[in-house]
Amino acid sequence: MELGAHHTLVPKQAELWVMRAVASTVSTAATKPAAAVQPDMEQSTCASELKLVVNEVLFFVHNKSDCMPKADIRSTIADFFREDEILSAKQPLCQHMDSSLCQTETIQPLLKKRIGENKVVRTIDDIMNIFDAVDVSGARGLLPVLCAASLSRIPTILDD
Repeated sequence: MELGAHHTLVPKQAELWVMRAVASTVSTAATKPAAAVQPDMEQSTCASELKLVVNEVLFFVHNKSDCMPKADIRSTIADFFREDEILSAKQPLCQHMDSSLCQTETIQPLLKKRIGENKVVRTIDDIMNIFDAVDVSGARGLLPVLCAASLSRIPTILDD
C-alpha cells in the first residue's frame, strides 16, 4: 500500500479506508456513463495492489466533482483547507497518476509548481482542471484510489 508522506494507518484502519474509498468509487461509477468509469485493467481488485493515495483535498475533489458546482468546490477548498494542504495535494496526484495521462498536452502544463501571490488559487485551479481533463478523456479508472485519513479534515456540505 502506498500512503501519503504525512499519513500512517494501521492495517485495520487502512482496510476500512480502502473499503470506503472503493465504495465511493463504485457510487461515483453509478452516476457516470460506463465509458467514463472504466477500471484500469492493470490494477487488480486486491487491495494490496491498488494505488492508494491518502489526501483529504484530493478525496474531497474526487467525491464532489460530480455532484457540486466547480465554483463551490473551489471556494470550499480555499476556505476549509490550510494552504500547505492545498499546495501539497497536486504532487501525489501527479506522482501516482498513470504516466500516459501526465504526458497529455492538457495535463502537462498543470503539473508545474505554482509560486507567487496567487499560488493557492492557481493550484486549486490546476487540481480541478486535472480532474476535468481526466473526466473528459474517460480515464478516471487510471487515477489512484483517493481516500482520507481523517473525516474531520473533509468539509461537510449541507443541502440547501
